[in-house]
This record gives sequence, C-alpha cells and structure tokens, in this order.
Amino acid sequence: MSSMFLNCRSLEKIEISNFNTSNVKNMSQMFEGCISITSLDLSKFNTKNVENMSNMFRSTYSLESIDVSSFDTKNVKDMSSMFQYCTNLKIIDISSFDTSKVSNSVNMFNSCSSLTNLILRNFNSENIAYMFEACNSLTYFNFSNIITEQLTNMSGLFKDCKLLEEIDFSLINTTKVKDMSYMFSGCEKLSNINLEYLDTHNVKDMALMFKGCSSLTSINLSFFDTKEVKDMYGMFQECINLKELDLISFDTSKVSDMAHMFHYTINLEKLLI
Repeated sequence: MSSMFLNCRSLEKIEISNFNTSNVKNMSQMFEGCISITSLDLSKFNTKNVENMSNMFRSTYSLESIDVSSFDTKNVKDMSSMFQYCTNLKIIDISSFDTSKVSNSVNMFNSCSSLTNLILRNFNSENIAYMFEACNSLTYFNFSNIITEQLTNMSGLFKDCKLLEEIDFSLINTTKVKDMSYMFSGCEKLSNINLEYLDTHNVKDMALMFKGCSSLTSINLSFFDTKEVKDMYGMFQECINLKELDLISFDTSKVSDMAHMFHYTINLEKLLI
C-alpha cells in the first residue's frame, strides 16, 4: 500500500474501514500529502505484518485527529518521518505501539508545530535524530517512556523547539550515542538544563550542539567526556546570554574542527579552557 494516496491533495475523506490489510508489509507514504484530510480513523487496520510505516502521514497539514490505538507494530522497523509536518495535530497517542524492532525514527514528529501532548510508552529506537525538530508547542519533555539502551544518534533531537523550557534526562542511557550535533540548537527558551545524566564517552560529533540557546546564562559541562569528539564546530554559537563557561575538563585531542565555536557569544565574560 506504499504511496497509495500520495499527494491526493483534494481528498477530504477516505472510507477505509472495510480494508483487509492483514497481509500488508509496506504502508510507507500511504497518506503523505493528503493536505485536505482533517481526521483519520484507522482503528480497524490490521498492521500485524507491516514493516515500514515511514512517511505514512507526512505532510497531512490539516489533520486534527487520528486514531492509531489498534496498530500492531511489533514487526515495524522504520517509522521515520511518520508524522512529519502534521502541523495541526495537538495530541498523538502511540502508547500502544510496540517499537521493539524499530531502528529508525528519524524526523518522526518533526515540525508537528501544534503538538502539546505526545503519549509514549516504552518507545524504543536506535536513531531518533531530528525526531522533535520544530515541535514549537512543546514546553517540557522527559525520557521516562523512551528506551534508550540501543540509542546511537540524537542529532538535532530538539532543534528549533522554540518554546521548550525543561528536559528531564534522569532516566536516559546514552552510552552508545555517537552523534549529539544540533541537539539543542535553536531552543530559545531553554534557560536551565541538567546534563549530568548524559554519558558522552562515545560521542564523536557535538557540532552546533547549543547554537542559538539564547536564554542560557551558564552550562555545567564538567562531567562531559569528550575524548572521542572530533567536531565542535559552532558548539556555543549565538548563545548570546552565556556569561561564564568552564571547559577545563574537555579533552580536545581528537577535535579537528572548532571553527565558530564561540561565535557571537557576545556576553561571554569568563571562559576557562
């Protein structure tokens, strides 16, 4: 069923309650670009054999409600961009999803700009890069319902989350993460962040990690292990209210790029390196 209704731009309603989907393996891009649909009831879909749900609802700009509570996702491997650009969805409940085989959820909720309530339970993935980029209505996020033991990529995870004020990392496991570039880039409202639970000993890329975090006045990075980091390009760029920074504990022996690292940190008064 891949791309079955792709870019059906004038379609306002789809009656699919009688579909027999028990043998379907691929639902990628199924409703992508159906910009006029406001609601989808998929409660009768049998998805037990589906392996690919990437881009399934991508760019359904008018979608205001969706029921995926009956989805059986135990065989799904790819959920990348599944809800990307669902700009009118305020609530997404995927608490029933079994994501034990999911390896890719890149961009899954990217640009869900109205999303205020995301309901997860035991969500698992190796790659969550840009998963919440531009979720401009999110103010708080915690990792209590995300399984992170196999996580390798967190690049751009909260990029441009303009209203995000608090992130709880207390239950996160980042021992296998290699990429944290752009992770908080553009989080303009983030004024305080506790990073002591982040294990960075395998991280290679921290480029633009805090770029544009204009509300941060200080960041405690004393527990960061940077011995494997190769890229710190623009790491603190445009942190315009950052006044003090202590990087004495940083091991930069493998870093090859520090260009623009403190570019436009115009209020930085004290830098320890």
